[in-house]
Amino acid sequence: MLQILLAFLAISIVSVTGYGLMEQLSLQQIMLDQRENARRLDVAAEAIQGRLVTMPGGVGVFAPSPATANTGWSAMPSNLGGINATVDGVPFVYCPIAPVGGSPNGLVKSPDGTSYAVQIRAGVVVGSELGHAKPFNPGIVAYKPVAFIIAAARGSNTPPSCGSVNERNGRPFVPGGLVKIVSQAGDVQGAGTVASSSSEIYVSAEGGGNGRMAGDAASIDDALQQWVNGKPASMTIHLVGTAGSSITVVNASLWKTFADSLRASSSRLSIDGGNLTLVAPASQVGVPSSLSLSGVNIVGPTFVVEQGHELNVQNGVVLQPGAGGSGLFVQQGGRLNVTGVLRIGGSAQNGVESAGDVTITNGGIAGPGNWSLGLTNGGRLLASSGMIGDTSNRNAMTGLAVAGTWSVTSDVNSRVAASSNGSCWAATDNADVTFAWSGNGPGSTSSVNAPPISPGAVDLTVPSEMAEYELYRDNVNRRQRALQTNHSNFQCI
Repeated sequence: MLQILLAFLAISIVSVTGYGLMEQLSLQQIMLDQRENARRLDVAAEAIQGRLVTMPGGVGVFAPSPATANTGWSAMPSNLGGINATVDGVPFVYCPIAPVGGSPNGLVKSPDGTSYAVQIRAGVVVGSELGHAKPFNPGIVAYKPVAFIIAAARGSNTPPSCGSVNERNGRPFVPGGLVKIVSQAGDVQGAGTVASSSSEIYVSAEGGGNGRMAGDAASIDDALQQWVNGKPASMTIHLVGTAGSSITVVNASLWKTFADSLRASSSRLSIDGGNLTLVAPASQVGVPSSLSLSGVNIVGPTFVVEQGHELNVQNGVVLQPGAGGSGLFVQQGGRLNVTGVLRIGGSAQNGVESAGDVTITNGGIAGPGNWSLGLTNGGRLLASSGMIGDTSNRNAMTGLAVAGTWSVTSDVNSRVAASSNGSCWAATDNADVTFAWSGNGPGSTSSVNAPPISPGAVDLTVPSEMAEYELYRDNVNRRQRALQTNHSNFQCI
């Protein structure tokens, strides 16, 4: 009898131990599955982040529109890969959110039957009720959401709804599931995935499109509004149309707002002209931290490159300001980099005026009036295979004018076109000795000539010999100063 009782006791102990072990293994599997679901949410958020876009006139970035899962709720877009469900196969709920309310033309549906209206344009959600007419839970506003991606809890077939996302202990939280927030660029608290702040937009004379490709181009005013509203870290405007045609800014007030925002901006702006003409109001326009112009003719504005900012020119650029004076200004601490040819025209009376740095590499600067390039108040020039002026339209006074220059440097492959009076380089300030000891006129070079010939032994008690010696010493000193600023070897043609 005792043996039978002992046998039953042993069986009971083994059963309890086995159950405990199975329960422990089950808990471990649940934890592993939860971690895998969290990882899948991260992958899904990165996929959405890679498809965020800017829209003409929009503020910030916008998320792609949702697909509809076979369960009936709004799911991840179908073209973003296979990570769109939990380990149990339950599709994620995808809740795109726009910075504005918009004009609804669709719905985002949650598993509990609730929904919110959205405006969809060209496959992108540009307006949403959620966050506007239907506010977020208070703790979520600081995340600046572009989208929520919600996963069901382990073992559940029903994810939480879009409207149930909240914050707990400084992190996004949703009861009965997991959530990942994709956020606008900027200061984001908690576990949001931050959107990239860059923009690319195609514009044409006709406009009317979303600007995401050449065949669906927006208007130039849409592009300007996008810069003003979105304040992207970088933006490229592509002009599209027939080569030689024009695209005109219509809203002068918008142009002024755009121009004012450029001067103080730390962003990068590129205009890819496609050999088209951009027509804008005549005004002085400061450039942002970096402005790049390529293959474009710009009519109207006069650009000013301020301290710490730069203008990059390549592939042939023509600036035709509507005002007189110099056609482009580079202030001290500013930089102009030219690859290809920069031509100044329009109402400008001179070419480029620079108190900052000018670099010409396999390119040239040609302007109207007295000179093509004027260096003043500490301006510096570095030319490598560079060209200043135009032999088919020669300047009136000189090709390269200097007044208080800091340095002029060039290689032997650089050229300056002589003016109509035969001068290639000249000082407009008698105190500037940069070219005082250089030859001038076609066939000459800008390098500093040999030192003056010593008068030899002189009798300093004889006034005429004393004067001759003083002139010699003055010339030696002037030449030495020229050597400090003139490191060039331009050929005058």
